[in-house]
Amino acid sequence: MKNLNSGIGIRGIVEGFYGTPWTHETRMAMIPFLAGEQMNAYIYAPKDDPYHRAQWRHPYPEEKLSELRELASECRKNGVHCIFAVSPGLDVHLHGEKVEEDVAFMIHKLHAVQEAGILNYAVFFDDIEDDDGAGQAAFVNRIARETEAFRTLPLITVSKTYWRKSMEHAGMRSAYADGFHGTLSPDVLLLYTGNGVVCPGISDAEMAETAELMGRTPSIWWNYPVNDYAEGKLALGPVSDLPKSCLPPAFFINPMKYPWLSRIAIATGAAYARDPAAYQPEETWRTVIRKQYGDLAEDMMAFAAQSQHLETTWRDEDGLTGMVGWPDGTALREQMDRVLQGGETAALRASLSGLCCSVKRLQECLPEAVLSECSRQLILLQRQCEDCITACEILEDARHGRKTDPERIPGRGAKETDRHAVRVSQGVSDIFPQEVYDLLSRQAAGENMK
Repeated sequence: MKNLNSGIGIRGIVEGFYGTPWTHETRMAMIPFLAGEQMNAYIYAPKDDPYHRAQWRHPYPEEKLSELRELASECRKNGVHCIFAVSPGLDVHLHGEKVEEDVAFMIHKLHAVQEAGILNYAVFFDDIEDDDGAGQAAFVNRIARETEAFRTLPLITVSKTYWRKSMEHAGMRSAYADGFHGTLSPDVLLLYTGNGVVCPGISDAEMAETAELMGRTPSIWWNYPVNDYAEGKLALGPVSDLPKSCLPPAFFINPMKYPWLSRIAIATGAAYARDPAAYQPEETWRTVIRKQYGDLAEDMMAFAAQSQHLETTWRDEDGLTGMVGWPDGTALREQMDRVLQGGETAALRASLSGLCCSVKRLQECLPEAVLSECSRQLILLQRQCEDCITACEILEDARHGRKTDPERIPGRGAKETDRHAVRVSQGVSDIFPQEVYDLLSRQAAGENMK
C-alpha cells in the first residue's frame, strides 16, 4: 500500500448511498482514479446490496465473490485499501445465545471476503431503530477482536446516532450514545457526518467539541455529493467548510450513484484530505474540471456552477433543514437581481445565451458515460435559459412602452416536489420567469390604481 504520510492518513470514498449500487465495472474504473488523486481507501457499503444489509447473514454467491476478488486485486495494484462493510443492525441479536450465532455469521462472512483478498472491514449501525448502543458497541468489539489478526487497518463503525444533534441531549450524551461510545473499543474508528446527516460544514471547534462528547476524535463520513434523497439534482461543486487543524483520522466521501459526475467532488475532497490547511475549494474545483474535461472544461464549469447546492426534504428534531454545497449560479443570480431592480437586461441575456451554447456543446461532445448521467439536467437548463431570455425580452418591451402581456412569459407555475424530479439552477433560472411575471403584475396593478 502507498505510504501517504501527509494530510489525513486514511482518505477515500464510501459507496454508502441508497438506490441502485454501482456496477462492478464502475468500481473497477473508480479505483485507479482514486489512486491518481492520492486517495487510499474504498469502502464497499451499498445500502441496496441485499447481502450487505437486509440479508447480511446470507453468504455471497460465487459470482459476487468473484467480483469482490477482482476488486480486491485492483485495489492492491493501485495502493488502495479495500474495506468491506456489513450493516447488520436491522435484525442482529445482541444478547443471549443468538448473539453467538450472529457473531459466527459475521465472522464467516468476513472470512469469505478475506479469502477473496479483502483484509479490512466495517460494521455499520446507521439508519436503524434499535436503541441498544452498548450492545451494538460490544458486538463491534467482538468483531474487531476476531479479525485483528488479519486486518491492516482499524475496524470502522457507524452508530445509530452518527450526527451531532442525534447523540446529545441538553449538552450531554444521550442514553444511546453514552452506551455506544462508552463501550466501544478505543481502537475502532467511529464515523461522523457533522451537525446533521447533511450539513453545510464541520468547523475545527465543532470537531474538538464532538471529540470530547464522543470520547475520541471522530472520522468523517461526508455526505456530499451523495444525492439519494434528491436524485434529480446533481452535486457538481467542491467539498468545502471542513476542519483544517483538528483533523479526523479518516475521511470518506459518499458519492452519488452517478460515478462519473461524482469525480468532480471526489477530486476536490482528495485535495482537501492531502493538505487540509492549504485547501482552496474554488481554485481546486476549477483545476479539477480542467483536468477531467479538457477542451470542454469551460462549458462544464458553466453547467456545474448551476448545480452545486443540495437541500434535504426531511427536517431534524430542531426543525432545521439540512443543506450542503454552495448556492447554484451565484453570478447569474446577481445579474438577475440587478435586472429586477431596474438594470439593463443586455448582460444577463448574453450570459444566458452563453450558457445555452455551453449546454449544446456538452450535449454534442461529452463522452456518452458522462452525458447519460446529466442529459436530463442539460435539457432542463437549456429550456430554463430560453425561458429567462424570453422573460427579459418581455420585460424590455414593458419598459419601453411596447404592448406586452406577462401571461406570455414561459416557465412559470408550481414546481415539481417529488424527490426524484430533475432540478438545476435552483433559485436562479428556475424562478426568474416567475419573478419577472410578478414584477410586471405589480407594476400593472399600480398603473390601474392611478
